[in-house]
Amino acid sequence: EISKQDYLNIIEGKTAAFMGACCKLGAITVEAKEKEIKDLESFGLNFGMVYQIIDDCTDGDLNALKNNITVENAEDFALKAEEVINNLEPSIFKKALISLLNYVVESSNKKTKKA
Repeated sequence: EISKQDYLNIIEGKTAAFMGACCKLGAITVEAKEKEIKDLESFGLNFGMVYQIIDDCTDGDLNALKNNITVENAEDFALKAEEVINNLEPSIFKKALISLLNYVVESSNKKTKKA
């Protein structure tokens, strides 16, 4: 058995770190400013937490269940992701990332209401 903090550390070190790296590399590729690179990496990290928590809740992951991990925990990370991306200049890409974040959260809410 693992603690809630251990669970969060595990998903941060896997899925969230991967998504953070993807966002960071995308920003580096287009030669974004250092602050934008850091903001996008942070967005990706928080988005990765959202995605993995929702996936685990939907799949009935035992570690998530034992530690009372819920969609509300994912929504906390979604707020952090949205906060950090709000610092970026308006663009089609920013709008797409926010839409993706909202889609993941909203689709999880629909799934949990059906259950």
